[in-house]
Amino acid sequence: MQQNECQQYLGRSCTQAEWQDMVRRAIQNPTDSFARWNADVYWLSTGTSQLDGMIVILNHQNINASTAFFTNYAYYQRQAAGGAGIPTGGGGATCGSGPVGAKGTAKSNLPQKPNAAKGSAAAAKKPATSRALPPRLSKGKAATDEPFYPKGLSSATPQEDNTYVYAVMNNGNMTAFNKTQATGSFTDDTAGADCNTATITTHPGTGTPNTIYGVTIDGKLRDRANMTVPWADTGTAPGGAQLVGKPAVEDIVKSSSTVEAVWAIGTDGNLYQRSATYTNGHRGDFSWENYTLPGGVKIVNDPSLNDRLPSGTPRQIFVTGNDGNVWRLDNQSGSWQWTKIGGSDDGHPFVTAPTVSSKYGVYAVDSNGDLERTPLQGGGFKLAPAGTGLSADINPTTTNADPGSGAVGVVGGSSVPRNDYFYNDTGCVSFGPALAPIVSGLALGWNDPRGEEYVVDSMGNLDFPYQHEGWAHS
Repeated sequence: MQQNECQQYLGRSCTQAEWQDMVRRAIQNPTDSFARWNADVYWLSTGTSQLDGMIVILNHQNINASTAFFTNYAYYQRQAAGGAGIPTGGGGATCGSGPVGAKGTAKSNLPQKPNAAKGSAAAAKKPATSRALPPRLSKGKAATDEPFYPKGLSSATPQEDNTYVYAVMNNGNMTAFNKTQATGSFTDDTAGADCNTATITTHPGTGTPNTIYGVTIDGKLRDRANMTVPWADTGTAPGGAQLVGKPAVEDIVKSSSTVEAVWAIGTDGNLYQRSATYTNGHRGDFSWENYTLPGGVKIVNDPSLNDRLPSGTPRQIFVTGNDGNVWRLDNQSGSWQWTKIGGSDDGHPFVTAPTVSSKYGVYAVDSNGDLERTPLQGGGFKLAPAGTGLSADINPTTTNADPGSGAVGVVGGSSVPRNDYFYNDTGCVSFGPALAPIVSGLALGWNDPRGEEYVVDSMGNLDFPYQHEGWAHS
């Protein structure tokens, strides 16, 4: 892996001693650095370019999870913007019980544009393993005397299944909110608590088990059935590539088996697929594939896929390139081909990950904060109704679990506080200012007794607009 990265970023090979020396210089004399809950993050510019360099993530709680790799400065800035400013010294906390009430863990999405904004520190407090919350106000309205329960969640987008909303805490571990209970409660991870989770994806299997997938802080893919069992390592990407961001998962159902494919982006800007075949409930060996955009274009954000394709329709994966265009990877008769879907209608580059609605098409937000849409097979992006003034650094989300909804979740405005919008084909509906600025994408609830959408705010809480009539903390 070191040789591959040296060749790509330095244009030459490097020895083990040279690699170690660069890591040492990054820590001792960094070009830039910041601290988050469980790690110090260092940036060292390399060569004549200030835009390429080495990032070192020194994990104090789990030293084996520390990592170093070459990347670009925009990626480092995105990490800093997603979760900086929490001192690592003097806290005395252990893995599984870190500071709460702050933004603390870096976003794991690949960067779209420079953003050196820093988060702020907050007081440390240990979260309980399980905690019941008081009954909500009649319409979920915030009140001055409402108890405040900071959970210390990171800005990774929450995920849902029929019972829980899962989120990642600043300490690199998961927590789950039981949304089926009248008052709700959080249960923090114990079986898989290792301070090494960056992002998660829940996958309701079709011919495969329901699974939680995670990308680790040190860039590996892993999975688990639920929070009662430990994480299982699912192998390393080709060439030892570091993965980053939120993975996407699909099931390809065949006559006697099901292929489960997990897609993730590497820090090298390539798309990786890890697949395995389930037969009679047993999972076979993993295989990995690497897909590179043509013309040297690099992928800058999470992959998205259409998981409700009609029978016989070629598989489709969508990504955003650093050329400002959305690209589609199709499987035509077993052969994968890239197609450039195109750029925004007004010429501003797309910067968020695309998201797919099986009802309406492909959506993405450009650098001007405009939400644009194109049909699944292309035809050109056009401004979506009322889709302006949105955040260009938070990915839009969709749910295909409810094929009739066609809903797209977006976050409005870079001003504080950010508004949450719930978009459909007729326009954006604002729920008004959240209780604190929103820092994550939306988890769109569909099989939910509250019928809500969940977000993480800048105070590290899980928030939702209760019955769409006002914001409340979970």
